[in-house]
Amino acid sequence: MTALLRLTALLRLLQLLLLTGAVLLCVGVIGGCSRQDDTALVIYSAGPRPLIEQISADFTAATGVPVRLFVATTGQLMAKLEAERFRPQADVVIFASDVAAEALKQAGRLAPLGELAGDATHAGWHDPAGFYLATSAALVGVALGASAVDTRPDWPQLFSTQPPGRLAMPSPSRSGTAGDFVVAQVLTQGDAAWQDFARARAAGLEFPAANSQALTSLLIGNYHAVIGAADYLVFRQIEQGAALAMHYPAEGVPLMTRPVAMLAGTPRAADARRFIAHLFSDASQLRIAEAHLLPASVRVAVSDVRAAATAPARVWRGDVQAALASQGSILRRFQYQVERAQIPPPEQP
Repeated sequence: MTALLRLTALLRLLQLLLLTGAVLLCVGVIGGCSRQDDTALVIYSAGPRPLIEQISADFTAATGVPVRLFVATTGQLMAKLEAERFRPQADVVIFASDVAAEALKQAGRLAPLGELAGDATHAGWHDPAGFYLATSAALVGVALGASAVDTRPDWPQLFSTQPPGRLAMPSPSRSGTAGDFVVAQVLTQGDAAWQDFARARAAGLEFPAANSQALTSLLIGNYHAVIGAADYLVFRQIEQGAALAMHYPAEGVPLMTRPVAMLAGTPRAADARRFIAHLFSDASQLRIAEAHLLPASVRVAVSDVRAAATAPARVWRGDVQAALASQGSILRRFQYQVERAQIPPPEQP
């Protein structure tokens, strides 16, 4: 009797496994077919989420072309694109870093876009070969807390052994903007940048996760300032009434462009090109400005909050190919020698 019960149980288990396998097979086939038959334009985008959702809704209303969005960080977008390398799902991708777009370009995974940005944009922001076009940009500087809004520390002060207060920086392993900031500092300053970072870490520089967590900690008074902060996020907090200030040290700050690209081989190239052209329309560029980003269009004014801030004295544009070639080694070194470095306890009197 026991043997019969065991046999029955085994047969039921086999039936369940076969059924599960069949269901999984059907899901896989349906998933594969749906991408080919779906008329939706698939867009992978870095945030801000409300911005790309509104621009996509405007596009659909104007053209009738449905849009399917996936919104994540630039690092997450790159990971997803790599996982889908042999079964592409995206038609258009928008990054918060031109280094990511350059990596796809060098891998032969982008289609040329030509003159889709038009002639009323900052031409120096785009890929010279036309494989990716900057829709907007942000500056990376210093967010000052309520106790420091009237101060204007320069980089030497911030990276000194006696900084003006407790400092934080978004983790470059969690924030693409912070990672680009570190790479820009090293490529611009060389060995002096490593000395600056080591000195700041020894003086107590902390890394409270990504941009949003760092700014939240600043808002509640845990820090004097956040270095390596994306300015549009700070301006968004200021618009909502936060007692913060955005500061650009006189020595200069990096400009980070946010490019759009079209994946090579997309079956929806015509709609993808229409969407990219839509991104550079005055209406879309106005929405970008309202999100406190720098619009690519020279015809569209910046937001009132950004306009009220002190403009940077100097802005750098890095070499994107040099950044791509050295990004991995720079960020690994930063993680082990700076971010994870142990701070010795203060000496007892």
